[in-house]
Amino acid sequence: MIEGGEEVKVRGKWSSKFNMSKNMSIAARDETRATATAIRKAYRPRTTNTSWLDNFSAASYAVNPQTNASTGARQTNCLVCWKSVGPGSYTHYCQLCPGVAHINCVGSAARDILWRCGSCVAEISIAEAGAAVTLDEMQTRRSQFFAARLLQSRMMRLVEVSR
Repeated sequence: MIEGGEEVKVRGKWSSKFNMSKNMSIAARDETRATATAIRKAYRPRTTNTSWLDNFSAASYAVNPQTNASTGARQTNCLVCWKSVGPGSYTHYCQLCPGVAHINCVGSAARDILWRCGSCVAEISIAEAGAAVTLDEMQTRRSQFFAARLLQSRMMRLVEVSR
């Protein structure tokens, strides 16, 4: 920028950096480069002393999962909020899979009901819809097969009559 006939040096502008480096001597540029390289090579990131974790065992803090004869080991986190779920009366256990959920997260107050998680309910509904579609497809294939046989027999009869 030119103000009053003189160029004002703007810090960080590439043209002012170029003009400064152009006006420097080769020795001064080499010295600046050597200083910057020495600073870069001497840099050491800040580290944290983690030696107190060497003898740490998470086994004492872990929640032991419950086991179920039909589904195996239960999950230790709620399916809705992903917080830890321990054994107790405030949890729902899915009938079909190892999923567990807090009663408050699911929204039901009755503890003695048989509960199924959302993914199991979705799989069941898809399977039921798929079974209906499969039955319909089987009936369609059967009717198409008999229609093709009828058409084939009529064509054979037409060929025999036309000879």
